[in-house]
Amino acid sequence: MRNSLAIPVLGAAMVAMAMAVGCGDQGQAGQDWGWVGDAAGDVATPDATDPDLPEGDQGGRPDPGGGDSAGGDSGGDSGDIDDPIDNGSEKDTNNPQDTGPGDPGSDVPEWTGPDLSGMWAQLQVSSTMTKPVIGQASASVTRSLSLLRIAQDGPDLIVSYHVCDFSIDNGSSVVSTVVPDAFVEALLDSDKPARIDSGDGGWTYFQPPFVELFGLKAGFDGTTLPEKADDPAVIDQDEDGKPGMTIQMAGLVQGSLYMIQRRTSSIHGPLDQVAEGIFDGLIDFTNEQVYLGSDNATLLQMLPERYPDNDPSHSYYRTSRFEFAATTDEAFCKYIIDNQEMLFTRGDK
Repeated sequence: MRNSLAIPVLGAAMVAMAMAVGCGDQGQAGQDWGWVGDAAGDVATPDATDPDLPEGDQGGRPDPGGGDSAGGDSGGDSGDIDDPIDNGSEKDTNNPQDTGPGDPGSDVPEWTGPDLSGMWAQLQVSSTMTKPVIGQASASVTRSLSLLRIAQDGPDLIVSYHVCDFSIDNGSSVVSTVVPDAFVEALLDSDKPARIDSGDGGWTYFQPPFVELFGLKAGFDGTTLPEKADDPAVIDQDEDGKPGMTIQMAGLVQGSLYMIQRRTSSIHGPLDQVAEGIFDGLIDFTNEQVYLGSDNATLLQMLPERYPDNDPSHSYYRTSRFEFAATTDEAFCKYIIDNQEMLFTRGDK
């Protein structure tokens, strides 16, 4: 993987800058695939419903369960198990009737905190610094858009993620990173546990560290990532006949790169704007990534050095509640993508 082809020095610099596709970790080379607030905004409401969908169908899906991220463990909310039917012949003392917050006879106090249940759209922005072989360091910024469904039981949440889209801004108009549709389609839904906390500063949102794997078998927990394409832990997740997952370079130098990645991320922020249909905050993350090969050996020679962006405000998430009549995730995603400016603009940002 260290073979080189001769290219102009200028071209090498541009490729190196364009390949700044990582998203800062604690000194680890990494690629962020978007897996992160200001004035309050209104709850996003579409001007019209999708003409191809049944009128009045609010879409959505019930309490999420069973979704699994690409290789990461995920927590599904399976709900309460129904008690055996009591036919009234005798009192069922082994399986008393379930009670919950606010139910008569319940010892659990009624929840008075924010209500996050339902459907949301989320933008995640992740920034890392990259230093090309030749040239100045610059920021590489990844943006992802996701459809969220939140199931809530008091302060406890299960957040079901469906990734709609993401893009990488390499800061170059000459060479760009292209994420194939097959890559996005290969990303499985994930159910991430989260919670609502309270303190002197008010209610806050916290999603604990969650591990996601790309191009690796589910459950992989090795200390380091595999270095060889034929390692048993490596899978062809996007089913393109190449190991791991494939990204592409377009422009001055073209080709495909085959990579694997392990990403751990946590998000946190205030909940003081939930009444307006907004909750925003910051993302903490680390990435590990290995390139297993390429159809253009020059690309492997031009991989830039990556290091964290020390400004935490550069990696953030914005979440907006929205209303839209649809029956499929594809239709919801199209709405989020088409209306992202309305959904995620905060004040002048």
